[in-house]
Amino acid sequence: MDIDIYKPLPQKTGRSLDGLSRDRRRAILMVDGSYVIETANILDEELELVVNSNPKSICNITFTPKNQRTIIEANFPNNIQYIKDLDTELTISYIKNPQLYSERTYDNILEYITDPCLEVQLAAVQQNGLAIEYIKDPCLEVQLAAVRRYGSAIEFIQNPCLEVQLAAVRENGLAMRYISNPCLETQLAAVQQDGRALSHIENPSIEVQLAAIKKYGNSIEYIKNPCLEIQLIAVQQDGNAILYIKDPSPELQMAAVTQNGRALFHIENPSLEVQLAAIKKYGDAIKCIKNPTLEMKLTALSLNGLLIHDIIDPTPEMKLIAVSSNGHALYYIKDPSPEVQMAAVQQDEDVIDIIDHPSKEIITYVLEKYIENNNIHGIEKLFQSGKLKYGDLDDTMILALELL
Repeated sequence: MDIDIYKPLPQKTGRSLDGLSRDRRRAILMVDGSYVIETANILDEELELVVNSNPKSICNITFTPKNQRTIIEANFPNNIQYIKDLDTELTISYIKNPQLYSERTYDNILEYITDPCLEVQLAAVQQNGLAIEYIKDPCLEVQLAAVRRYGSAIEFIQNPCLEVQLAAVRENGLAMRYISNPCLETQLAAVQQDGRALSHIENPSIEVQLAAIKKYGNSIEYIKNPCLEIQLIAVQQDGNAILYIKDPSPELQMAAVTQNGRALFHIENPSLEVQLAAIKKYGDAIKCIKNPTLEMKLTALSLNGLLIHDIIDPTPEMKLIAVSSNGHALYYIKDPSPEVQMAAVQQDEDVIDIIDHPSKEIITYVLEKYIENNNIHGIEKLFQSGKLKYGDLDDTMILALELL
């Protein structure tokens, strides 16, 4: 093969590869793609060598959609900058196919294209709104397409009109941070999309405050000296908003825990009435109560039986309520009575796994449930554990097992 790339080229060829053998041409292009500039006929297979060795050299080639595709595929989108008369349809097809380029490229695809046409601009910002950063003086259509895709793209738009502002905050209320002196309409649209947008609004009106907390109660955090009406609406939307209210009244406390029992964790010295209301909503709220009453304990256990683990010296009534709520609460009960054991398996028959010596009554109950539910695995476990023996079965049960 003629691959001696150091052999001097004939003087008449200059920087052209015309007249050289195929192997010689390939060998040269692998080292220096600039020879392609004065070469009359470039094969598509040679373009791949050029873009790997010297991609800038392709800028003087006459392109067709076919060989443009070859170059673009080699390194998209970087090679686009070297192609003259870029094929619009081909470019758009690549922009719209995210599998062809990295996530980073979403933001800067237009960085490689000089004076992109409107169609390319639209395709780019519709793929990722942040591409507008690389468009000089984008028209209204492009601005709208960008912020509708990604509201925060408004950061790169100078003096956005009201239509663009509204489109941006309706896609992402937090885009408000990039808007100077927003009008009331824009403020309302922003907080209605995301109440947290209130943090980017100076001196919001009562109307805007109300709209924000109705969307997101915790946005009361951004309101100085909220009135009682605002406070009440905030905790009714999210009880945890009470965290941001100084010295909440008993009415507010009750409204907060009624909406979300977890709000009790944010209330200092709650009344017994508030504590009980919180537990009725969220049993685990008992964990933040010192010396809970019997009623509180029973209420909490009825919602979450596993709380029996946190109760010292539970009464028989507590144990029964606990396993009736969650059979696995039996795991935390020492020496459970037959009544408690039965209540546990009635809530979840698989709890029999943690009963060392279940009574015949319990075994019979569980076996009947397994047969009823076609739970072959459960039946096998009963035999494997030794809790059930074939000799213990009556004729009816044997027949039922054989039918499974």
